[in-house]
Amino acid sequence: YSSENVRVVGVTDISLELCGGTHMRTTRAVYPFQIISESSIGAGTRRIEACAGIAASQWQQQQLEHARIAAHRLKASSLDAMSERVQRMSEQTQMLRAEAEQWLRVAAANMQAAAEHATELGGMPVRIHILPLPADLALAASGDMRLVTEYVCHWRGVQPHTAHVAICGAAIALGLCNERFPNGQAGVMLRELLKSLPGKGGGQSTLAQGRLRSAISTIDQIQQL
Repeated sequence: YSSENVRVVGVTDISLELCGGTHMRTTRAVYPFQIISESSIGAGTRRIEACAGIAASQWQQQQLEHARIAAHRLKASSLDAMSERVQRMSEQTQMLRAEAEQWLRVAAANMQAAAEHATELGGMPVRIHILPLPADLALAASGDMRLVTEYVCHWRGVQPHTAHVAICGAAIALGLCNERFPNGQAGVMLRELLKSLPGKGGGQSTLAQGRLRSAISTIDQIQQL
């Protein structure tokens, strides 16, 4: 581009850009300048969104007010105290999540399937387990998916001679023992299974997960496999 036709603005040796915005005599005219978001719009390219002047001051005041409201709800005497309170809550949440996952593994290991069906998939023996969804897990986010995952992880160790599929509502997981089936591909097997039980899913060599279009709760719905 010719500088005679298009104004080119350079920032030392950092950037050279075509002028496409409002002009100002000094940067004091846009003080304060507040970046409010940053995102990627392509390889090596970042986009920032910002506000300036009165709009920036108003945005800063809004953020401060939000922080004060959050501190009040957390019963923190100051913003510093709120930060410490949030840190403690985060640590407690992680501990509770770890404890919940441990109990979930115990529940999966001791759960009795409502129905089971033995079949083959690509020449590999497969046992399908239909699980009831406990009421307490039904209220948890992705509780059904976590349950079927832990269930197949348990049974692939107990009965490694067959691949295991667990279905709980619309959640489905497939697990197999890598030592027993070194060339097995759980993700490929699940996608093949989902041709008969419509849904979407995938995974790695020993564990795959997915979600069915319609929930399954009875043995009649899978006996055609």
